Amino acid sequence: MHTAIDPQNEACPEPAEGNSVFRTPISDRPMSTNATPTGSALTVFDAKLSTLLNSTNESKHVSTANRDMDLKIYDSPIFSVGQWNFSPSKAICVDLQSLRELEGGDLRGIIGSDALGECVLYLDFDHGTMRITKDNVSPPVGMQRLSLYKTTYNAPIVKLDLDGRVMSLVIDTGYNNCFGLRHEIFAGMIADGTIVLKGDATAMGESGKMKSRWGTFTKGQLLGVSLVGLPVMETNKIATIGLGFLLNFNLVVNFKSGDLFYQIREAKPPILAGEMLGAILKFSDGDSYVYSLYPYPSPAQIAGLKVGDRILRLGPLSKAEINSRAIYELCLRHPGEALPVELLRSGEKNSISTQIKLEEYRFIYPPREPH
Repeated sequence: MHTAIDPQNEACPEPAEGNSVFRTPISDRPMSTNATPTGSALTVFDAKLSTLLNSTNESKHVSTANRDMDLKIYDSPIFSVGQWNFSPSKAICVDLQSLRELEGGDLRGIIGSDALGECVLYLDFDHGTMRITKDNVSPPVGMQRLSLYKTTYNAPIVKLDLDGRVMSLVIDTGYNNCFGLRHEIFAGMIADGTIVLKGDATAMGESGKMKSRWGTFTKGQLLGVSLVGLPVMETNKIATIGLGFLLNFNLVVNFKSGDLFYQIREAKPPILAGEMLGAILKFSDGDSYVYSLYPYPSPAQIAGLKVGDRILRLGPLSKAEINSRAIYELCLRHPGEALPVELLRSGEKNSISTQIKLEEYRFIYPPREPH
């Protein structure tokens, strides 16, 4: 899912000749760190780029899904893609190292929805392509429409009926989970049996880690997709539809006209590469290492991997090639296959060689029958 759209079979229309368009491959899995998380109202610069920011023009108390915090807000410097500039926007400065460790890429910033105010965002998960254009073109045939509202900084919001409760939900392509619901709504759905509680969770708050809860839906549909079994997190003050659910659709987010167009995707659903591998890897300073293991008998456990092992080779991937996208592609192309692994373990002088047999496909949601 990381190839460009075939120009002979495009789901997203081309802009008018002479106008610019930004297009890039995207990952179709929840743990992707997207360049444009639409729930991030403000543009984010990595702490190491703080010298690029202009002077502070305000301080603001901000409520996010799982934290309240006071931020210094700057006027963002002008940044561009191709021949055109993004709209003047606000920016904050945040250390993005933890996201780089999750993704394995050199992420240095996030384009917030404030900067996308004059743009149309296409997310075509069937073809694995994201586009940003300033052209107000018509959506692909067959898409359904929802009215799009905006927060002060243009974060997109839709009003939907979720199991008899009409609520405003932020469309957030940077939120990894399926849903985040405010405490009172979450508690009410547990009380009436709509959500079954699964356990506690932790999220980063203003003063460190904060406790939360998660569960799964027992009933209901939304936008033609069953909610049964889908995970939902308890959040602080914001109700959110995250990428875990949005991956069911191809989307057009038109910030200019206030429209959200959606269509249930045709391709097979995204895979859960971590489950197929049986381990979660993190990435730091050119190294990839085992951060956590799925319970035995996961493939990684059977292969003898341990937390802290540094991966030198995984199947055809060399040490320099291993990142989250490469691992996803590896699992996509080699389900059920045994792959050689070379690793370095703390206290051992020599590298260790073993084999890991990947699980068969594990999908985020059950594949649908072809139309």
